[in-house]
Amino acid sequence: MNRNLVVRLMLIAVLASGTVFAVEQPQREVAPATVMMQFPADLGDMQRPAVEFDHKTHTDALEAEGCETCHHVDDEGVLIPRMASGLEFDNRDDLIDAFHDSCMGCHRERSGDELSAGPLTCGECHKRRQPGLSVRAEMAFDYS
Repeated sequence: MNRNLVVRLMLIAVLASGTVFAVEQPQREVAPATVMMQFPADLGDMQRPAVEFDHKTHTDALEAEGCETCHHVDDEGVLIPRMASGLEFDNRDDLIDAFHDSCMGCHRERSGDELSAGPLTCGECHKRRQPGLSVRAEMAFDYS
């Protein structure tokens, strides 16, 4: 029997049986400074992919403005790590609006001032990507 015919028959048999061969994709690395911005579980599923927020890029770009550009400082002068727009929201629509107003508002303002600005459309932040594995090292208390 012709070798090409044998290969074709085997391919047809595999396809007809519904057998799928998974090709393992290399795991995509996510930088340690990347923060995955997604809803808390109790607010339900997101309609778009989570935002992979590169904190280092933002701190480098906004160094002169300081951390208070995005974060609140409490009455004792302690920086609150959560993003300012995300405080005190238990409603998904208010949370979405707060982050969009804060992030997109800053991007629009900076682009209008002809400064380095971030994405201005939904798909530029909410990108469909292969799942990634963070290379962030877990923090550990070392008694020093």
